[in-house]
Amino acid sequence: MTDIITNFFLSFSHDTIIIPFVIMGYIWLDRKLFFNAICIILFSIIFNSALKITFQIPLSPLLNKEGFAFPSGHMQSSAVLYGWILLHTQNLFYRASIIIVLFGIAYSLVNRGYHNYYDILGAAFFASLLLTSYYKISQINQAILAKTVVIIATIMMIYIGIRYNQIAEHLWIAYYGLIGITISEQIFSENQSREKILDKLLSTITCFTIILITEALFSTQKLSTLPEFLYQIKWAIITFSITFAKIVPNLVRKYLHK
Repeated sequence: MTDIITNFFLSFSHDTIIIPFVIMGYIWLDRKLFFNAICIILFSIIFNSALKITFQIPLSPLLNKEGFAFPSGHMQSSAVLYGWILLHTQNLFYRASIIIVLFGIAYSLVNRGYHNYYDILGAAFFASLLLTSYYKISQINQAILAKTVVIIATIMMIYIGIRYNQIAEHLWIAYYGLIGITISEQIFSENQSREKILDKLLSTITCFTIILITEALFSTQKLSTLPEFLYQIKWAIITFSITFAKIVPNLVRKYLHK
């Protein structure tokens, strides 16, 4: 029974849940809210790795894995994503659900032996720091915020590369994803479609079609053998497609009315 509970809560910290959730949230619910949610979680991944290689507290020997434990990456990413949504909803059911999920993730990470409470508390602290800073800057100047996040993320990537002599795959994913979403938002945000169900449906189909095509192309022998820092450029295309998909209904309407 405990395994079922921990698996349930940990699923909310996995890519298989988070990626569709933020894409669908961007297209169907609130573009601005989920644009910032995508930016903050991608930035948090890079920020977390910079923290880990700074503190260099090793993972538990029982896990038989190399790497650093403090602060917990899964906890920090979950806290910034769901915490950002928590800051922007007044619905008591949603707020209570988010709090339960976050405590459930924390409990599950400790119960499974992935982290101890210091790792969890450290993640919660740095997530709170990031959320507070991001929220305050977003209230002052949203346009500058995205550019600032990319610049700081670039500096952190350089720091990680120098300090650790390598940059992990998930960091390239986060970095290129951040670049893709910020560029596309700058280009397409003013030309997005009206909030009609058919528009949203077409945007969703377009987005996931581009993702599937991109994954298929990068699975070919020629592209799959690229160095990691080049191969993961596909994530810039994937995140770029999220915003681009929102203007497709308008493009279709213009074409049909020619």
